[in-house]
Amino acid sequence: AASTGLGVLARLAQYLANRSLWLDEAYLALNVLGRDASGLLRPLDDNQIAPPGFLWAVKAATLALGSDERALRLVPLAGGVLAVLLTWKVARRALGRDAALLATAITAWSQPLIYYSSELKPYATDALAALAAYALCLPSVTEPGAVARAPSARRVAALGVAGALLPWLSYPATFVLAGCAAAMLWTPLVGRRRRDM
Repeated sequence: AASTGLGVLARLAQYLANRSLWLDEAYLALNVLGRDASGLLRPLDDNQIAPPGFLWAVKAATLALGSDERALRLVPLAGGVLAVLLTWKVARRALGRDAALLATAITAWSQPLIYYSSELKPYATDALAALAAYALCLPSVTEPGAVARAPSARRVAALGVAGALLPWLSYPATFVLAGCAAAMLWTPLVGRRRRDM
């Protein structure tokens, strides 16, 4: 809990330092500020790439709070803070309590993750989306020594919704979702359980 709290405080401190936008952030900010929601679906100017859901969330923050650096960076901050909180939950389930404490501390104090929580780029929200995808598929993946069971219809529906929405928020989430699908298919495939597959 201390690592989580300190990690959140580190992200808030970096965000509140309110440094000026650097060139790449400024290019992305010009795209967000100069376009409407449908315009953010078209290829971005100045060689910028970001998923539409991220761009729409940043646009909503600027419409509500103005166009300064803090408003532009609010979505990455939220992604970074939520990623720290979700790390504990996911790691505890996947690794056990002791290893989860270490994993959470590493995430909380990762300098790149702290920095990206205050940068107008989708990297912090990419980390959050990856964790969210993994959290959804984790209960359906075989744990060591456990008998795998087929996911419930509710979990399959949640994974379907996540599979449809997460790539709109994070391009790298597509790879995590593909890995989750492969892991979920592996046990029934090897066990020749067609119904579970």
